[in-house]
Amino acid sequence: MTTPEEKKMIHECAKVTKSIIDGTALASALTKIVNHMEESHKPMPIIELIRQHIIETGRDGLCNIFCECGCSGTDLAPCDGIQPGCVPAFDIGETPDGDSHYFLIRDKRPTPEEVKDFWIGEGYKID
Repeated sequence: MTTPEEKKMIHECAKVTKSIIDGTALASALTKIVNHMEESHKPMPIIELIRQHIIETGRDGLCNIFCECGCSGTDLAPCDGIQPGCVPAFDIGETPDGDSHYFLIRDKRPTPEEVKDFWIGEGYKID
């Protein structure tokens, strides 16, 4: 069972994280950890909580806002684990030159036109 001190610390972390990341993945995941631990008395791996959050919010994976890194919800954190800056994102497929896969951080799924505009803004020529 979670001690009152642990619960307070987790809630404080969630509050700080929410203000940093605009209330997305980590704040929600920390809240779910507290709820899960209180209900089941069993720990749940944070990667599973984040995977659930991605599914619940309709995202496809994670994208790191500090570096060019992204991963799908089916293969979360193949790097060295979830890093600071990883937030839920939408998969927009391969780059136009086929060089790499790309994820975008948006409030809602980008339309095909928005994806096209994004690639043009990145310097790709789109027919």
